[in-house]
Amino acid sequence: MKSIIQGEFETFFFSVFDSSNVNFESSVIEFILCKEYEFPIEFEKLSNLNLEYFKNHLKNSENLDSLSTILFRRCLTKVPEYGTTINPIAKELFKEKVKESDLGRFILQNNEVPTFYYLNRNESAFYFNNDEDFKNWIFNNEKFDNQSDYFKEFIDFFNKSQGNTIRFDFKFLTPIKSNSFL
Repeated sequence: MKSIIQGEFETFFFSVFDSSNVNFESSVIEFILCKEYEFPIEFEKLSNLNLEYFKNHLKNSENLDSLSTILFRRCLTKVPEYGTTINPIAKELFKEKVKESDLGRFILQNNEVPTFYYLNRNESAFYFNNDEDFKNWIFNNEKFDNQSDYFKEFIDFFNKSQGNTIRFDFKFLTPIKSNSFL
């Protein structure tokens, strides 16, 4: 049972969050969600607010962008004795939004040899349980136009790389560029 003070705090807290700066607001919520201490607002309510930010952004955006990724990664849900993980609803929403032209996000440029690329398993792990799930999603996704240049280029790279780093000359997709920490 909530105390009156908790109820007032919750009302105040949510009144400050007016969606005018979802990047900031979702980062504050993410900070709270990742902490091990008790917070006067239920974890689920905070988690649902970040999920709503993400849903609204996807609904109002033509394409996936960096804010899509940021908001997605802040859609956390509590897993007992594990901590937090990405909300499964957010995973499905993100996968529904991916277009053929977005497939480059799953390819990473080698930071030592810039003409070499590899499948970015760290990226696909956010959305898929394993490599097989990712592969099935790519090859069995009825939403994708398998005749598009983007899709054909991704499949060509996927088949040639077989999980290895390879030299590849992309014409359509834009892989993620690695940053050197030198």
